Amino acid sequence: VDIGPSSSRTRSYDQRWKARFQDLVKYKLQHGDCVVPKSYKDKGLHSWVRKQRILKKDFDLGLASDESMTQERVNALNSIGFAWVVGHQSNDAQWEQNFQDLVVFKSQFGHTRVPQSYEKSLHKWVLNQRCRRRLLEEKGEGKAKGMTWARVEKLDAIDFSWSGKK
Repeated sequence: VDIGPSSSRTRSYDQRWKARFQDLVKYKLQHGDCVVPKSYKDKGLHSWVRKQRILKKDFDLGLASDESMTQERVNALNSIGFAWVVGHQSNDAQWEQNFQDLVVFKSQFGHTRVPQSYEKSLHKWVLNQRCRRRLLEEKGEGKAKGMTWARVEKLDAIDFSWSGKK
């Protein structure tokens, strides 16, 4: 039963959502993940994937709209391994480079307390890792500005100084 224009609009959005979901399933079969890059040939799929992440945040906060996320959609996206948090992926290469620079520093000086006088950017990166770990502990992954437990483990493996003290 059609109860007016809004239900028709919602049904139309639902059909478009299902079609885009199927496009994402195909993408995953071809590429092995659900992280559609901005450079992907189907720009609309990239935009749709980004929108799902935004809608999920609203959903988690209890906000609703005509085109909102539903538990059914969350479950469907989870079932194909949808990556809800990818905001810092573009920074992965930079993080790895800084980590390697820190490994070199440690091999030279025997510790990970990089002074500002050594290299200001590496010093700042080390300070940021300490702050972001605290954020990770308080708020969890996805809300710690790129810090993950995997990165903590990697830093722990080189005896990273979380306190900054000897």
